[in-house]
Amino acid sequence: MAENTTVEKKKMSYRAKSIMYKAIAFFMLISPIAIWIIVNRQQYFTDVENGVKIGLGCVIALLVALFMILGKMKGLNPIVWLCILELLAYLLSTLISDILWINLCAIIGEAFYMAFNLLYKKYNNLANITNEQFVKEQVKEDFQIAKRSGRR
Repeated sequence: MAENTTVEKKKMSYRAKSIMYKAIAFFMLISPIAIWIIVNRQQYFTDVENGVKIGLGCVIALLVALFMILGKMKGLNPIVWLCILELLAYLLSTLISDILWINLCAIIGEAFYMAFNLLYKKYNNLANITNEQFVKEQVKEDFQIAKRSGRR
């Protein structure tokens, strides 16, 4: 019985770590660009129109990134991709002058995301394996109890 609690604790520990690494991965994906925009906010948010356009563009960009992470953008028609890019280019036109730096921030964010996503996958797999071990041990224990009580 003590062994089951150890397995259960490991399972929860692995599951908690996998969730933590997934959250860190998403945060690291968007943080370099967010830092760049915050540092240059005086340049980008000079008037209300630019602020609204950039805000809307950032929301759309975050939604696209989220859908890409969830795998919902696979097989999307190229014309739809081009329309999304055109909309983002229009909304983020004040940022276009710094696109090289913003793209570098996106590359850095993606690299961090990939690293932490690997950790997420590792701990998620460990949690699943530990869960299977826990279920097998529980079944074995239930079988032993049934066998001792004369039921099979």
